[in-house]
Amino acid sequence: MEHKRLFISLPVDLALAKSLLKQVEQLDIPLQNLKLVKPENIHITLKFLGDTSLDKLDDIINSITQSCQDHGIFELEIDQPKIFPVTNDHSRPARVLNIGFKHNQSLQDLYDKIEDGLWQDGLDHKEIRRFTPHITLARVKQSTTISEFKNFLTWSITGHMPIDYVQLQESVLEKTGPTYFALSSFDL
Repeated sequence: MEHKRLFISLPVDLALAKSLLKQVEQLDIPLQNLKLVKPENIHITLKFLGDTSLDKLDDIINSITQSCQDHGIFELEIDQPKIFPVTNDHSRPARVLNIGFKHNQSLQDLYDKIEDGLWQDGLDHKEIRRFTPHITLARVKQSTTISEFKNFLTWSITGHMPIDYVQLQESVLEKTGPTYFALSSFDL
């Protein structure tokens, strides 16, 4: 049985992705310790499905279609830069640099519909962790403390992002990093 590594995401405009990465490169932070995400790979993950049997693909597409039906487009507002893991102990190693979003009930409702639909259809489990929408900009390659990224955390950024469709994507892991392929799109 063939499998694909799948996830459900909200696309990020390529111009916005490039702009965010360019701004990160201009910050006074240890860039040599970062692996920036390729602009074309920047997205907001709604749900990671992982290795999924291809015989479930049509059912997953149908479930997402139902969840997105009549939802309507909405806009996200960028909140602030964040570092995972989230902690007050800035002597801990940083793992991921990302941008968060202000709470948006339309986004939360969309996430809940997709999550509940897949679970009710027996296609995936419910997440234990709370949904934290974000854009991953970089991963930390070597031990660098959160305090060394204070200029990232104080970076003043604003912006809005229209959301008008959802994607089901395949992630192919390669030596140079992941490559993503859109398998299906779902209008809102």
